Amino acid sequence: MLTEMALRGIPDINKVFMKSGKITKFDMNDGFKIESEWMLDTEGVNLLAVMAHEDVDSTRTTSNHLCEVIEVLGIEAVRRTLMDELRVVLSFDGSYVNYRHLAILCDTMIYRGHLMSITRHGINRTDKRPTMRCRSRKLLIFSWTLLPMPSSILSGVFQRTSWSGAWHPLGRATVPCL
Repeated sequence: MLTEMALRGIPDINKVFMKSGKITKFDMNDGFKIESEWMLDTEGVNLLAVMAHEDVDSTRTTSNHLCEVIEVLGIEAVRRTLMDELRVVLSFDGSYVNYRHLAILCDTMIYRGHLMSITRHGINRTDKRPTMRCRSRKLLIFSWTLLPMPSSILSGVFQRTSWSGAWHPLGRATVPCL
């Protein structure tokens, strides 16, 4: 009985850490100003209960637990959270990845309405054409995917540049892609 009773706080939140962060605010007289404010990082996740708390600004509350974000806020919130987390991880050591590249990656991961891994197992569960699915470095899958479809329309960039041998306009001239 005592193990199930919550004495204080929010269930599933074990620890809370305070940190100071800088935010940019707009003032009509002074323009944009950088101010510092206190934020709370938690160990443990209960996004719905935290957002429902009266002292928490639910419009600025975030979580890096993607499964809970999809349950509480939906698929578009997962896309945004995934973008933010990828950008934080990739820019940690000073690397830069264009927004459009990350957007394509995140869209690919969520376009079916749930999270899909970007591995050969996740990509090969989709209904892509054989030449699109064979890029996932599993040689046997290429021959297996050609069986259901006798012909494949080469519509993607990968298929056209790698398989068709067609002439593609690049720069001032056209060059053959082999």
